[in-house]
Amino acid sequence: MLIVHSSNKSENLVAHLIKVLESRPLSSPFNQEHFLVQSQGMERWLCQQLAAHFPVWANYQFLFPGKFFNDLIQSLDARLTSSAFSRGRLLWVIERILRTTEEVTLTQYLTGSQSALKRFQLAQSLAHVFDQYQMMRPDWLSAWENDSLVTAHEVERWQQRLWQDIVAILGNKHRGSVWLEAIDLLDKKPAGFLTQQLPERVSVLGVNAMPPIFFNFIQSLSKHCDVHLYLLQPSQFYWNRSNTKTVLENNLIENGLASKGESFEADHPLLSSLGQLAWEFQALILQEGRIDQEFSSFDDHDGHEWTNLQQLQSDLLNNSCVNKQAVNDSSIGFHACHSRLREVEVLKDQLLATLEKSPEIELRDILIMAPNIQDYAPFIAAVFSDIQHTVADRSLKLNNPLVDCFIRFLTLSQSRVGWRDVMAVLEQPAVCTRFDLNASRLNIVRFWIKELGIRWGLSQQHKQQWDLPGGEQNTWEHSLNRLMMGYLMGDEYSFVAGILPYAGVEENEAEALGGLYGFIVFLTRVEGELKQSRSRSEWSDLLITYTEQLFFEDRQSQAQLLELHNLLLEFTDESELATDVEIEFPVVIDWLKGTLSESKSSNGFLRGQLTFCSLLPMRSIPFKVISLLGMSEGEFPKRDQFQTIDLMGIYKRTGDRSRSLDDRYQFLEVMLSVRKKLIVTYIGQCNKSNDVLSPALVIVELLQVLENQYDLKGLLIKHPLNPFSARYYEAGSQLDSFSMVNFKTAVAVSDPDFLVHPWWQGGVSHKDVASISFNQLVRFFKNPQRYFFKNSLGVELGALGNFPDEREPFSVSGLEAYAIDQQWIEDKLNQKLITMQHLQSEGHWPDGALAEVFFSEKNIELEAFVALLQGHDLGKRLDDIHVAIQVGRYQVTGQLTGCYQFGCLIYRYAELKGSDFMAALLQHLLISQKKPQVTRLMTRNKIIIFPESLQGEIELEGLISIYCEGLLEPSALFIEPAFAYMNQHSARNNGNRAKKNPMDLAHETLEKQRRYGAAEVCLLSRHLRLGEHLLGSVFEDYCLNILLPIWSQVDVQDTL
Repeated sequence: MLIVHSSNKSENLVAHLIKVLESRPLSSPFNQEHFLVQSQGMERWLCQQLAAHFPVWANYQFLFPGKFFNDLIQSLDARLTSSAFSRGRLLWVIERILRTTEEVTLTQYLTGSQSALKRFQLAQSLAHVFDQYQMMRPDWLSAWENDSLVTAHEVERWQQRLWQDIVAILGNKHRGSVWLEAIDLLDKKPAGFLTQQLPERVSVLGVNAMPPIFFNFIQSLSKHCDVHLYLLQPSQFYWNRSNTKTVLENNLIENGLASKGESFEADHPLLSSLGQLAWEFQALILQEGRIDQEFSSFDDHDGHEWTNLQQLQSDLLNNSCVNKQAVNDSSIGFHACHSRLREVEVLKDQLLATLEKSPEIELRDILIMAPNIQDYAPFIAAVFSDIQHTVADRSLKLNNPLVDCFIRFLTLSQSRVGWRDVMAVLEQPAVCTRFDLNASRLNIVRFWIKELGIRWGLSQQHKQQWDLPGGEQNTWEHSLNRLMMGYLMGDEYSFVAGILPYAGVEENEAEALGGLYGFIVFLTRVEGELKQSRSRSEWSDLLITYTEQLFFEDRQSQAQLLELHNLLLEFTDESELATDVEIEFPVVIDWLKGTLSESKSSNGFLRGQLTFCSLLPMRSIPFKVISLLGMSEGEFPKRDQFQTIDLMGIYKRTGDRSRSLDDRYQFLEVMLSVRKKLIVTYIGQCNKSNDVLSPALVIVELLQVLENQYDLKGLLIKHPLNPFSARYYEAGSQLDSFSMVNFKTAVAVSDPDFLVHPWWQGGVSHKDVASISFNQLVRFFKNPQRYFFKNSLGVELGALGNFPDEREPFSVSGLEAYAIDQQWIEDKLNQKLITMQHLQSEGHWPDGALAEVFFSEKNIELEAFVALLQGHDLGKRLDDIHVAIQVGRYQVTGQLTGCYQFGCLIYRYAELKGSDFMAALLQHLLISQKKPQVTRLMTRNKIIIFPESLQGEIELEGLISIYCEGLLEPSALFIEPAFAYMNQHSARNNGNRAKKNPMDLAHETLEKQRRYGAAEVCLLSRHLRLGEHLLGSVFEDYCLNILLPIWSQVDVQDTL
């Protein structure tokens, strides 16, 4: 028998199901209860409801329609099998046929570059189309097999020939024909004849639409076993009354449910616009159905005072269009935001407000849905980190980091192999553990990448595969050879076997070098092996081998690796088909990506926590609170898009799948399933211009109904761009905020006196030491504030922006050029030969013909500067001098370079900066404590001569005092502004026409540093208001009493 149960509430349908199970138990406890569902969410909810009701709930089976009916067919007749016509099998059969096809329409598309990939993607599309034809157009396929055409479309001709080729390989037992045979077998046998071969009872739940062939199968099945069809109906009355000529109305008249003269009133607007899918299914049941029994339990809400949500549900139930006066009670809320992040933030505040007002609501009673929940996953993790929640319907790629990493590794092997992509794979814990790397060793690898100039390319041969000129420099092979040779040979300046050793590879860095070397060797092997074509079975075996060599398996990664292996096994061809067909790697990676995008996991759905999931059809599960995220125009409902090769998109029939109708009806089901509150958010305001953006069309329709039929206006709440806006805390505001951080921020922003306090106050404890190194002093006086952040607070400012781009150098500039110039000058002074090959091997000099021009020009430029240095007759150069000098209660130690027989020479091939002056000053003061002498600082624009008379023990004590104070709090001495102050002060005292005050120039210099992104200046000046300055009296005191007396004793000359 076919028994139909109808209700407007899923809870009532479950009550019907429980009554059936209790009143009509199966003939044996060993017989299984069979349930036919369309989603794992419905399966889990039903299991929970039945397990909560029955003391013991066991021996049941939930199946999706395809598997359910295929298993039934096999039980009826083992010869009726359609497994050969599965979409996966069709894909490879069509791909094989396309290799030799002579169809002009197809060959024109398949010519040109990447023909293998285009052939595979075309086969995918055709496999999908023919898979749909089997169930939705079996009559077309039957006609094609009999050399008949059913349409006049030109596409049908070549599709007919292609289908005939498929049938010649697989036979003519496709799914549609097998199902029709099974239906015919069920219909021809007497009622109950096949009872022993079929389930005793089948319950169909959560299905709001199905193709005609599905329903015909259910009807035929009901002759031999009980089939219970549980339907969620939005209304207890017939709707679509505005279409007076429908077949359904004729059926109503024939069945005595309506008279010919009856006038049909207008439908509820939402039923008309959103309920077409359910109406068509009703029409199918009335036209085709032989219903033996029908039960219904349509429930309206109890009580006299209904919320707006309950009133809307009641009007849908009764298909009523009577206008009513309602007052906004927040049971339905709409929120326009500026971004997805703001949507999630607003949602959290709305949920907290709901939980506060309704303590009986628990987290498990709340469901949050979005058209694609993966778009919101990172924001959900950040905003709801303090609330227990789960995210369902995420793709396998996002749920399993090893799957994503493996795809990126395979793609990397066939790419330019840039250093960023390599590090992205190596940073995966399972990968770095496999190659004996850890966080500290990865930091060493990053340092090598920067120092050696690694950019892209496994080797010189690999770079040539991209049809690009260039040598071996900046490649992984070249740099690894340098590291290996440096480890073996130590600090060797000259080439060894054509390799320039990299100086500085320590013994404790051998593990990092070994791990990096092993990974690059493995990657190089994979790069070559993936270029070969293989059969699907060979590809599967090879890729599984790669996973074993790439990932370290432990308790954390074991389940993820098993999931990855199962995915790769799906690619195996175990049949006799296509065993001789070799597949290219681009096809393999495209198949993997496509399979991953289709694989969605419902893990996390209904886990007793706050549930986030995608807005999918067939998921009409009741919740007290339902929220819809991302209901923006263009996001929902999805549009019906048919490929040009899909004839179903041209010749449509009732029962055809429509994504737009599915989504519309899903929205209607959401309104039926929510019990207390519906929250809708969307991006309704541009985050750049604040322009109004439209919501999804279904939201527009709902707002119009609420305004026109219920006189509800002002339901849409527009939220500010920032969560700390003062609007959230104004008296009588509609906006909710439960964030204490946002509240404090709002207070801070709105209170003009709040930001008076500086960002840094007080000091830090610092262990007093008796010894200070010269290098510590130099680093401190280069930038005292940054030194404090790094050494006293452990904060590295600006450390993330110092890595190179993934391209070989075409020119040399910035700090890299400065370092090369300094080393070049040093080599010339030491009479070392400088060659372009040496610079290129270091990875910092461009390649090609222009490189020689750059080298020649740079050599001439630096020779002039070297000649100026050599023009100062300082005698013989001395070895580095070690100093250990007692200055007050501190001992200052260090190695001093640039020492000559008659003085010190320090050079910087750049414009003179304050940090250069301070480094030279410190060296002069230290060496003068040991032996008074002259120190010269030479830069591109200035020469500073520190006289022998400047011994400066008092000055040195003052600088060390500044250093000690700068360890406890950010120093008041800013070096570059202080240098500008000294220059301006001296210029004014020397009679120059410098009108600007020295402090004004210092302020301008500091402001320029802030605009250029000096992080320490930005942090320390955050509290300043307009007209206030970071430099104060302490700064000026340092300049006047310590630095200016020194500056007045030095001789400043122009370099040229």
